[in-house]
Amino acid sequence: AGGNYIFYAEPDTLLDQLVVRFEATYTPNRQWSKNVARETGTSDEWITALALEKYHRFSQDFPATFFSLQWMHKSAIDFVGRPLKSIGGTVDKAGTGKREGGPGHGWDGFSFAASQPFPNLTWRADFAVLYDLYGGYLVQPSVRYKPSGAWTVETYATWIYAASTRSVFTPLEWTDEVGMRVGYQF
Repeated sequence: AGGNYIFYAEPDTLLDQLVVRFEATYTPNRQWSKNVARETGTSDEWITALALEKYHRFSQDFPATFFSLQWMHKSAIDFVGRPLKSIGGTVDKAGTGKREGGPGHGWDGFSFAASQPFPNLTWRADFAVLYDLYGGYLVQPSVRYKPSGAWTVETYATWIYAASTRSVFTPLEWTDEVGMRVGYQF
């Protein structure tokens, strides 16, 4: 289930045409892996999300900037699919887990993203961050160059940090990277 609401305010203000979206899903007996064990576990799970999205033009010389701010709550399984009741362990100690359920329990994360095309639409700058309330983050800036309709070159960097083994980014923390993609459409 979900719903959208669009705010209308004074033109060219931050609240004008702000889209607010709320979504909720419920999965009874969701199946998950116990660290690749033969037997799986199950939990009833709620996933809720609140998103704010907006295109805003700061200057008549530039196209509008797109902004997105989102909060997500998962009641039984974290963002990368680990059951909450078994997270937080180390190599020689089992995880103590996190209580499942509603507010104050479960997994919560916030994300922010922005995209700014440049006046001739040949260049675009993007930025995204995902913050895990267990103490971790993923930051990804990128620059895209599109010299023609067929060619695209994109350069990006990804930094991931996990403050503890409870963070959703613990299994991914080693993946800091800088990359470049070159594409040709035919």
